[in-house]
Amino acid sequence: TLRLVWASSRAGTVALGVLTVLASVTPLVVAYVGKRIVDAVVAGSRDATLRWVLLELAAVSAQVLVQRALGLVRSQLGARLSVDINAAILEKALTLSLGHFEDPEVYDQLTRARREASSRPLSVVTESFQLVQNALTLAGYAALLVRWSGLAVIGLFLAAVPATVVEAKFSATAFRLR
Repeated sequence: TLRLVWASSRAGTVALGVLTVLASVTPLVVAYVGKRIVDAVVAGSRDATLRWVLLELAAVSAQVLVQRALGLVRSQLGARLSVDINAAILEKALTLSLGHFEDPEVYDQLTRARREASSRPLSVVTESFQLVQNALTLAGYAALLVRWSGLAVIGLFLAAVPATVVEAKFSATAFRLR
């Protein structure tokens, strides 16, 4: 699937990858700057607190901007992929004999492939990139927390296990349903 998306738009796939990495880093920046705000408040430094709050505003704005850019890249990549897959389906249909079109099973397969051309492959790639993003963010939180407490890192990973198991179960069920 990744090869199909890559062939459709290399620049879009690279942009999706870069934005995914940025989206995994921005929550870490927000968390770190939030810690620095608390440190500045505890130290009683108004100037430092104001600078960190402004930096927090910039980090949250960057986080929103990256999410919007990801949505834009996904939609553009989906549109490009849809055109490419539909063209491939039409090229394949041109090579088929009339008897194939009279077979309801073959006709059904062509119709389903054309209907799901833009959503399925891109969905698989997007969800894979989302998995990488979440893993990078979790690793980043672990790196930030390990300085504070090793037990907090263990707690973070233990807290992530139930959500991972449930997500895997429901993803498999949704895949079978589709």
